Amino acid sequence: MNEITVIDIISVVFTGVISGVVASIMFYILLLAVRPKIYVSDNVCRVQTANTGTLIHIKVVNKTHCMLTNVKYVLNFCKYISDGVFSTDEIPPLKIPLTFIDKYSEKDEDAEYAVRFSYVIPSSVCVSDGWLEFSIYAEHEFSNTVACVKKRYKCENMIDGTFESASSMRITSFNTENIMKIRSKN
Repeated sequence: MNEITVIDIISVVFTGVISGVVASIMFYILLLAVRPKIYVSDNVCRVQTANTGTLIHIKVVNKTHCMLTNVKYVLNFCKYISDGVFSTDEIPPLKIPLTFIDKYSEKDEDAEYAVRFSYVIPSSVCVSDGWLEFSIYAEHEFSNTVACVKKRYKCENMIDGTFESASSMRITSFNTENIMKIRSKN
């Protein structure tokens, strides 16, 4: 009467496997959609300072519609020693490290989703055959998915000026000598 055949068992197993694969693919696509989207500037803003070294800014923009948490970032000065071996020296940020970056919003007039990390680097960075390496790690507020971005900057990536506001990564140049004169008068 109600006999279970091998074809019935294979049909049930096959249906279960197919539905499991489809569910896994949908979940994976969902995780890709909620991953943090971090953009790091391709160039570094440089402001020459007299005694302390060179002040630089690296801009990071959160294009995710959720806050980024557990943000960790580091700037290293790297240079080759010999036989492909290189040394790294960590450069501390000028300000207290951030642990979160606000969510992206076109309505945000203050653009708190775009941050500039400031560092004072030794003047010898552009003299040597070294480079700067900036790494940032952040987690999505809800999904806890992670993004990690690393950028390498050489001397030709350092441009005198200041970043434009909001999510723009363009650098507006300025005359460094005039800025130094203004600062020395104050």
